[in-house]
Amino acid sequence: MSGKPVRLDGQVAVKIAICLAALGVFFWLLVQPKMAEVTRLDAEIVEAREVISRQGKLFPLYAAIYADLAQADLTPFPELRGGLLGLEDIPRIPDLLGSLARAHGLEVRSVTPAPESLDVEAGTLRTQCVLLGDLDGMRRFLAELGGVEWVQGMQALRFEDSGGRTLATLTTVVRLAGQRATVAGRN
Repeated sequence: MSGKPVRLDGQVAVKIAICLAALGVFFWLLVQPKMAEVTRLDAEIVEAREVISRQGKLFPLYAAIYADLAQADLTPFPELRGGLLGLEDIPRIPDLLGSLARAHGLEVRSVTPAPESLDVEAGTLRTQCVLLGDLDGMRRFLAELGGVEWVQGMQALRFEDSGGRTLATLTTVVRLAGQRATVAGRN
């Protein structure tokens, strides 16, 4: 190459400036938004990898629970049975709920009707039960409890671990014969 300096005349310089400006506008309008999109997608990929990592750590627990469910006795909810209790049957409530719990292998710590909660007009009485046993027995007990007609429902249920066994404290609402009838026979 010769050592001659190259001179650009004014028109060539303007054309080069216009081309550079067009490239700048092209970059700014088309490439820059795509780069922002790529950055956003990279952040989503990092977040998805973190989620997959957490799920991978939890998968053994999920597999164990799924295996337990496959072996569990998933009997359907029982049909409603039994009639309403009369006021004279209130002293029998601990025996009735206790025998139901023992039938499912649960140890009955206490079954205590709350006399202050007795509502003769509505025909309800709250009863607190404290039971000890395994979770499968608790599940079966609660399922059968739902089929007892004189049990209106539960107000509270709390599970605690007690040396490898489950301690359940539940408050049930017992329906008494003074309660007025409802649409489906239950409230």
